[in-house]
Amino acid sequence: MAADARREEREGDSAVAVKAGDLELDLTDSLIEAVAGRLEHEPPAAYREFVRQYYHWVPAKDLADRRPEDLAGAIVSHWRLAHQRDRGEVKVSVYNPDLAAHLWESPYTVIEVVSDDMPFLVDSVTMELARQGYGIELIVHPVMRVVRDGDGMLQEVLASGAAGFGWQTESVIHVEVARQAASERLAVLHSGIEVVLEEVRAAVEDWGAMRARTTELATELRRQAPPCGSHELAETQAFLAWLADENFTFLGYREYRLGGEDNDESPGELTAVDGTGLGILRGASPGPAKHLRGRALSEALSPHPLVLAKANSRATVHRPAYLDYVGVKRFGPDGRVIGERRFLGVYTTDAYKASPREIPLLRDKFDYVMDTAGFPHDSHDAKGLVDILESLPRDLLARQTWWFGASTALRLNPIKLHARKSCACSLRTKSCAACCRRGRHWTRPISPNASTYRARRCARRCASLRRAA
Repeated sequence: MAADARREEREGDSAVAVKAGDLELDLTDSLIEAVAGRLEHEPPAAYREFVRQYYHWVPAKDLADRRPEDLAGAIVSHWRLAHQRDRGEVKVSVYNPDLAAHLWESPYTVIEVVSDDMPFLVDSVTMELARQGYGIELIVHPVMRVVRDGDGMLQEVLASGAAGFGWQTESVIHVEVARQAASERLAVLHSGIEVVLEEVRAAVEDWGAMRARTTELATELRRQAPPCGSHELAETQAFLAWLADENFTFLGYREYRLGGEDNDESPGELTAVDGTGLGILRGASPGPAKHLRGRALSEALSPHPLVLAKANSRATVHRPAYLDYVGVKRFGPDGRVIGERRFLGVYTTDAYKASPREIPLLRDKFDYVMDTAGFPHDSHDAKGLVDILESLPRDLLARQTWWFGASTALRLNPIKLHARKSCACSLRTKSCAACCRRGRHWTRPISPNASTYRARRCARRCASLRRAA
């Protein structure tokens, strides 16, 4: 009882996790007995602990209306999927439980996954389900320590926290969604989950290599200095080091060549270099060469060594946001841009919490905006402007020009905000930021491929907030 009380205090809510009195003492023994009847030819060491851990952290209310035989049937089905698995293999099953075929039934479609335990698994699976339009009715996700033989056969599931010879950690995921009768829908669901899990594996496996590339590129820029100022070069190198310091989740990487083989023919031709893809770009087709023109070409050929932008596609791994794109230009001996090394990923929570005054590149923009405003250092207006700059998303500040950063902050005039308790909006075709009354800051970035209509719709929303204020 004392252990139960400590567990309740640790969780904060008795309904958050299943406790010994809720399920483990009431149902576990009966579930083990039911599972043993269906796996009578299997060694108990292989499934007993599997049963104990399967529903251990599921909220009790989520299982209150389930029949014990159906709970046992779900365990047996998942155990059979996990029974044989090679290291590195991802196993996925999508089906509609049927009493005749599966010896248990459910009104939902079930997705079962068994894989090596890795970061981002649950986030990425739920993102894919949301992308396909599914709501989640139930999710079960025990992480188990297992022992397998040389053929990948499950020999034993270890007790939580225990260790054994040759053990490995595996993720077991059971998700239930609205029932889909069409086999085509089940096939699309199955393939979507498989693709996402392979991308998770690629991103996790190549994370170290991608992170190491930032250090290599910073060294290369110092050795083959681009035709930019020494301060900008130092800030670029510091920014790359900052990314590698747990401030960027690296998901993909690829190198590109700009121009023809001699860099004189087709100067705007951007071609992916075969064999350089890492992470989510490891096996992806690079596609045909792109021809840059106008502003895109002038920016690509500029002496600034870094390109910070938003990609036009959403991440399929970790977080459902538009991918952040960090490009490091490659310069030839004559100082001309001859290529780009492109990282795709998302900034981490730590990055969004960090003050822009502490982030390389952003700290220069911060100082520029404060100097442009011209407010006395200790004035009320200067403090209000600092609050606005601290509230803006770091990725928005990173990819915007100096002028836009200044105009955004000054448009969100602290005098109006504090004296009149109003709202202000700074609008650009690709982004919109608003600041609302009583010092509360609200930001609404528009997607990188947003139309002018969408951006102006955001501006109208800001106007409605202003009227409400």
